[in-house]
Amino acid sequence: MGMLKIGKNCSVCKEWQEHCYWSHMADDCKHFLTYMVGDFTESMIVPSRFANNFNGHISEVVNLKSPSGKTWSIGVAYSDTGELVLRSGWKEFVDANGVQENDCLLFRYSGVSSFDVLIFDPSGCEKASPHFVENRGFGREEKSAGAEGGGRDGDKNGHHQHQLEMTPHKNSSRCRSIPSACKRGLFSDEIEQDHREEKKEGDDEDEDEDEDEDVDKDGEDRYYFCRHGGRVTEYNLSKGDKEEISRVPVPVEPGNPVLVKVIHASHLLSSRYSTVGVSPEFAGRYLGPAMAREVVMERGGGGGGGDQWHVRFVRRESSRGFHGTGWRRFARDNGLLAHDVCLFELRLVDGAGAGDRLRRRPRPTMAVHVLRRVRGRFVLIR
Repeated sequence: MGMLKIGKNCSVCKEWQEHCYWSHMADDCKHFLTYMVGDFTESMIVPSRFANNFNGHISEVVNLKSPSGKTWSIGVAYSDTGELVLRSGWKEFVDANGVQENDCLLFRYSGVSSFDVLIFDPSGCEKASPHFVENRGFGREEKSAGAEGGGRDGDKNGHHQHQLEMTPHKNSSRCRSIPSACKRGLFSDEIEQDHREEKKEGDDEDEDEDEDEDVDKDGEDRYYFCRHGGRVTEYNLSKGDKEEISRVPVPVEPGNPVLVKVIHASHLLSSRYSTVGVSPEFAGRYLGPAMAREVVMERGGGGGGGDQWHVRFVRRESSRGFHGTGWRRFARDNGLLAHDVCLFELRLVDGAGAGDRLRRRPRPTMAVHVLRRVRGRFVLIR
């Protein structure tokens, strides 16, 4: 069907365009621009039209990612006139990135209450300095700052650490990164590509040879806590962490098994070889003996009617886990950070118990609930 020719002064057409832009275009195509004038160092007002159309999707804290790859968590508040204002942590973002009066900032919505930010000088040229904020050897790092809590001690292996901050997100069929109707065909091609790549080994694969797990059998829900050894001990959960996670009110269906997994920095890399390890007991009991299969992932709390990501599960000689383009898209679209805790809830057919392997869905479907440590405690990210 050809493009519809619309009149310049047709108000109905303009309303239709606005509706399509805000309701049907991918969220990562949405931007806003703001100039740094007046008293911009302490706070910044989000344009009201942008804020109103994202009502419910920008909440208590937002993540701002600078060109260097570093991420700041910024507190959000409302002014007396009802305007959405970035406050707590904004000054640190401004100072660290050398934002000056009359600079122009371009914000691109990247999902889960997060924005990628480009910074331009008054001449309209992008500033170079924000690309090199606190990076050693001009490398790139991702590290949350600008809000309290969640920091970790230095990595003994020299890897950059990530603080944990909250980026609340409320799923809605109105705001989608990829239209559901288009996803199946797109991911079919990507899964075939992943199949051709699965035999290649890389340094980004999850080291889970020494992995074991604890199973919480006290409650209605079965929590399988993954634990790693070797070079990834920084991602271990303490006994207290596990007890706290078990107490977080997560909307898990009674009887569904839940794999609890800490996200590593390597899980978020663009490398095609990165694999999110799955414990052997959980994989063997619920994902079957196949060497490779497709798993459907959804964000938890959506009731099964929201966006879906088709992720490849692979099984190798000494490891098994989620792998490839589908996982990378899921992590990116949902704004996952290192040290986030993902609860992979395997959805069983109605009436099946956690131990009933024969009654799981033909294609495994997982609702993924995300916890993030905020000011010393785990918080469910929506």
